[in-house]
Amino acid sequence: MKQSTNEELKEDSSEAGKSAALPDAKDMATSLISYKEWTKSALTQRLLKRGCIQADIDVAMVWLEEQGLIDDRKYAFEFASSRMRTRLWGIIKISAELKKRGIDATLAQEATTSLKGETEEAAALAALQKWLRIKRFTPPLSSAVAFKASSHLRSKGFTGQAIGFAMNNNNNECPEEYPVVYEDQ
Repeated sequence: MKQSTNEELKEDSSEAGKSAALPDAKDMATSLISYKEWTKSALTQRLLKRGCIQADIDVAMVWLEEQGLIDDRKYAFEFASSRMRTRLWGIIKISAELKKRGIDATLAQEATTSLKGETEEAAALAALQKWLRIKRFTPPLSSAVAFKASSHLRSKGFTGQAIGFAMNNNNNECPEEYPVVYEDQ
């Protein structure tokens, strides 16, 4: 019978420790989603960073979807609605942020399409009024202030149509040399 050397014992115990030390993707994923909503892509990236194996992550994602614990469609619609309502973002910025968070382009467009029209126009008007209040500008606005205001709305991701609506319905009596006509890029 061959006697094991001290090095062989260390090697065997380290291999056993590696398999025992690998984090369980399913447990870690359920722990992470208990704190906040995640997209499938973002959760996968987080689990990879934490040392989970891709095969285990795939199994965990299928299980989470079956249980209804992760749903990119629901996430996209709730995120879009929330950002427009609470942060007064326009659909361009919301769409870009959804794509950044791993939501595919068609789903991001579907989520933002539901917010086009009156909803976005109302948010643009609210964002404009908030900006004017913070900057302490009152109507009638000079052409320079009107330009700054429209630039602010563009930076918040509003479409040209929504910006035009907000500028025209703010009682700002914009001077003639600054026509409030916008085209989306």
